[in-house]
Amino acid sequence: LNTGSLVSMLLVALVSYAFANHIIKPIAQLSKEIGNISMSSITRRIEKNSSVVDEISSLIDSFNNMLGRFQLSVNSQQSFLGNASHSFRTPLTVIRGEAELALKDPNLTPNMQLALDNIIEEADRMILMVNNLLKLFKTGMNEKEQIRKIVRVDELIFQVVSAGKDVNPFRNVKIDLDNIPEDSHI
Repeated sequence: LNTGSLVSMLLVALVSYAFANHIIKPIAQLSKEIGNISMSSITRRIEKNSSVVDEISSLIDSFNNMLGRFQLSVNSQQSFLGNASHSFRTPLTVIRGEAELALKDPNLTPNMQLALDNIIEEADRMILMVNNLLKLFKTGMNEKEQIRKIVRVDELIFQVVSAGKDVNPFRNVKIDLDNIPEDSHI
Protein backbone atom coordinates (compact mmCIF):
# COMPACT_ATOMS: atom_id res chain seq x y z
CA LEU A 1 0.00 0.00 0.00
CA ASN A 2 1.20 3.43 -0.75
CA THR A 3 0.86 6.50 1.45
CA GLY A 4 -1.96 8.00 -0.62
CA SER A 5 -4.10 4.86 -0.25
CA LEU A 6 -3.47 4.72 3.48
CA VAL A 7 -4.41 8.39 3.91
CA SER A 8 -7.54 7.87 1.77
CA MET A 9 -8.61 4.87 3.84
CA LEU A 10 -8.00 6.77 7.07
CA LEU A 11 -9.98 9.75 5.76
CA VAL A 12 -12.87 7.48 4.70
CA ALA A 13 -12.85 5.81 8.14
CA LEU A 14 -12.93 9.19 9.94
CA VAL A 15 -15.72 10.55 7.73
CA SER A 16 -17.68 7.31 8.17
CA TYR A 17 -17.27 7.45 11.95
CA ALA A 18 -18.36 11.12 12.09
CA PHE A 19 -21.33 10.44 9.81
CA ALA A 20 -22.43 7.37 11.82
CA ASN A 21 -22.04 9.27 15.08
CA HIS A 22 -24.09 12.15 13.62
CA ILE A 23 -26.89 9.69 12.70
CA ILE A 24 -26.79 7.61 15.90
CA LYS A 25 -26.61 10.50 18.39
CA PRO A 26 -30.21 11.75 17.93
CA ILE A 27 -31.54 8.18 18.02
CA ALA A 28 -29.66 7.46 21.26
CA GLN A 29 -30.93 10.72 22.76
CA LEU A 30 -34.49 9.89 21.69
CA SER A 31 -34.21 6.43 23.19
CA LYS A 32 -33.02 7.91 26.49
CA GLU A 33 -35.90 10.41 26.61
CA ILE A 34 -38.45 7.69 25.83
CA GLY A 35 -36.95 5.53 28.59
CA ASN A 36 -37.57 8.33 31.10
CA ILE A 37 -41.33 8.37 30.46
CA SER A 38 -43.33 6.28 32.93
CA MET A 39 -46.88 5.99 34.23
CA SER A 40 -46.21 8.81 36.68
CA SER A 41 -45.01 11.10 33.86
CA ILE A 42 -47.47 10.05 31.16
CA THR A 43 -48.31 13.69 30.37
CA ARG A 44 -44.71 14.32 29.29
CA ARG A 45 -43.93 14.59 25.58
CA ILE A 46 -40.71 14.37 23.59
CA GLU A 47 -39.40 17.74 22.38
CA LYS A 48 -38.10 18.11 18.84
CA ASN A 49 -34.59 19.53 18.73
CA SER A 50 -34.81 21.02 15.25
CA SER A 51 -37.37 22.42 12.87
CA VAL A 52 -36.09 20.11 10.15
CA VAL A 53 -38.70 17.57 9.09
CA ASP A 54 -36.92 14.25 8.85
CA GLU A 55 -37.47 10.67 9.94
CA ILE A 56 -36.54 11.44 13.57
CA SER A 57 -39.01 14.30 13.88
CA SER A 58 -41.67 12.14 12.22
CA LEU A 59 -40.91 9.37 14.73
CA ILE A 60 -41.18 11.88 17.61
CA ASP A 61 -44.57 13.08 16.31
CA SER A 62 -45.82 9.50 16.01
CA PHE A 63 -44.57 8.62 19.49
CA ASN A 64 -46.16 11.73 21.04
CA ASN A 65 -49.46 10.97 19.29
CA MET A 66 -49.35 7.38 20.52
CA LEU A 67 -48.56 8.61 24.05
CA GLY A 68 -51.56 10.94 23.87
CA ARG A 69 -53.85 8.05 22.92
CA PHE A 70 -52.37 5.94 25.70
CA GLN A 71 -52.91 8.75 28.22
CA LEU A 72 -56.54 9.04 27.11
CA SER A 73 -56.96 5.30 27.57
CA VAL A 74 -55.43 5.39 31.07
CA ASN A 75 -57.63 8.33 32.05
CA SER A 76 -60.70 6.47 30.78
CA GLN A 77 -59.75 3.37 32.78
CA GLN A 78 -59.20 5.41 35.93
CA SER A 79 -62.55 7.14 35.48
CA PHE A 80 -64.33 3.84 34.84
CA LEU A 81 -62.74 2.20 37.86
CA GLY A 82 -63.65 5.12 40.11
CA ASN A 83 -67.25 5.02 38.91
CA ALA A 84 -67.46 1.23 39.06
CA SER A 85 -66.02 1.01 42.57
CA HIS A 86 -68.48 3.66 43.77
CA SER A 87 -71.31 1.85 41.98
CA PHE A 88 -70.39 -1.41 43.75
CA ARG A 89 -69.65 0.03 47.17
CA THR A 90 -72.90 1.97 47.48
CA PRO A 91 -75.31 -0.99 47.08
CA LEU A 92 -73.07 -3.22 49.20
CA THR A 93 -73.11 -0.62 51.98
CA VAL A 94 -76.90 -0.39 51.69
CA ILE A 95 -77.23 -4.21 51.84
CA ARG A 96 -75.01 -4.31 54.90
CA GLY A 97 -76.93 -1.48 56.58
CA GLU A 98 -80.30 -3.09 55.90
CA ALA A 99 -79.07 -6.40 57.31
CA GLU A 100 -77.79 -4.65 60.45
CA LEU A 101 -81.12 -2.90 60.82
CA ALA A 102 -83.00 -6.19 60.39
CA LEU A 103 -80.83 -7.77 63.11
CA LYS A 104 -82.39 -5.35 65.62
CA ASP A 105 -85.81 -6.99 65.15
CA PRO A 106 -86.64 -8.77 68.44
CA ASN A 107 -88.75 -11.38 66.63
CA LEU A 108 -85.85 -12.87 64.63
CA THR A 109 -85.53 -16.62 64.56
CA PRO A 110 -82.05 -18.10 64.97
CA ASN A 111 -82.03 -19.06 61.27
CA MET A 112 -82.93 -15.52 60.22
CA GLN A 113 -80.22 -14.10 62.50
CA LEU A 114 -77.65 -16.50 61.01
CA ALA A 115 -78.72 -15.54 57.49
CA LEU A 116 -78.41 -11.82 58.27
CA ASP A 117 -75.01 -12.36 59.90
CA ASN A 118 -73.91 -14.16 56.71
CA ILE A 119 -75.21 -11.29 54.57
CA ILE A 120 -73.23 -8.76 56.62
CA GLU A 121 -70.10 -10.92 56.48
CA GLU A 122 -70.34 -11.39 52.71
CA ALA A 123 -71.11 -7.71 52.14
CA ASP A 124 -67.99 -6.84 54.16
CA ARG A 125 -65.98 -9.32 52.09
CA MET A 126 -67.27 -7.82 48.82
CA ILE A 127 -66.57 -4.27 50.01
CA LEU A 128 -63.03 -5.37 50.92
CA MET A 129 -62.58 -6.95 47.47
CA VAL A 130 -63.80 -3.80 45.70
CA ASN A 131 -61.48 -1.65 47.83
CA ASN A 132 -58.55 -4.00 47.20
CA LEU A 133 -59.18 -4.02 43.45
CA LEU A 134 -59.27 -0.25 43.45
CA LYS A 135 -56.06 -0.10 45.49
CA LEU A 136 -54.42 -2.67 43.19
CA PHE A 137 -55.35 -0.66 40.12
CA LYS A 138 -54.11 2.60 41.62
CA THR A 139 -50.86 0.95 42.68
CA GLY A 140 -50.32 -0.33 39.14
CA MET A 141 -50.74 3.20 37.83
CA ASN A 142 -48.15 4.70 40.14
CA GLU A 143 -44.77 3.01 40.32
CA LYS A 144 -43.95 4.88 43.55
CA GLU A 145 -46.73 3.08 45.44
CA GLN A 146 -45.77 -0.42 44.38
CA ILE A 147 -44.94 -2.62 47.32
CA ARG A 148 -43.19 -5.87 46.74
CA LYS A 149 -42.88 -8.41 49.48
CA ILE A 150 -42.31 -12.11 49.85
CA VAL A 151 -45.52 -14.12 50.04
CA ARG A 152 -45.72 -17.57 51.57
CA VAL A 153 -47.78 -19.50 49.06
CA ASP A 154 -48.72 -22.19 51.59
CA GLU A 155 -50.27 -19.58 53.91
CA LEU A 156 -52.06 -17.97 50.99
CA ILE A 157 -53.51 -21.33 49.90
CA PHE A 158 -54.75 -22.07 53.42
CA GLN A 159 -56.36 -18.60 53.63
CA VAL A 160 -58.16 -19.17 50.32
CA VAL A 161 -59.39 -22.60 51.48
CA SER A 162 -60.55 -21.13 54.79
CA ALA A 163 -62.42 -18.33 53.00
CA GLY A 164 -64.00 -20.92 50.70
CA LYS A 165 -65.19 -22.95 53.68
CA ASP A 166 -66.72 -19.78 55.15
CA VAL A 167 -68.71 -19.31 51.96
CA ASN A 168 -69.69 -22.98 51.60
CA PRO A 169 -69.06 -25.03 54.76
CA PHE A 170 -70.20 -28.21 52.98
CA ARG A 171 -67.43 -28.05 50.41
CA ASN A 172 -64.61 -30.35 51.35
CA VAL A 173 -61.26 -29.12 50.05
CA LYS A 174 -58.09 -31.05 50.78
CA ILE A 175 -54.60 -29.85 50.00
CA ASP A 176 -51.79 -32.36 49.59
CA LEU A 177 -48.38 -30.69 49.89
CA ASP A 178 -46.51 -33.98 50.23
CA ASN A 179 -45.83 -34.38 46.52
CA ILE A 180 -44.13 -31.02 45.93
CA PRO A 181 -40.69 -31.61 44.36
CA GLU A 182 -37.72 -30.61 46.50
CA ASP A 183 -36.30 -28.41 43.74
CA SER A 184 -39.52 -26.40 43.22
CA HIS A 185 -38.41 -22.88 44.01
CA ILE A 186 -38.39 -19.62 42.21
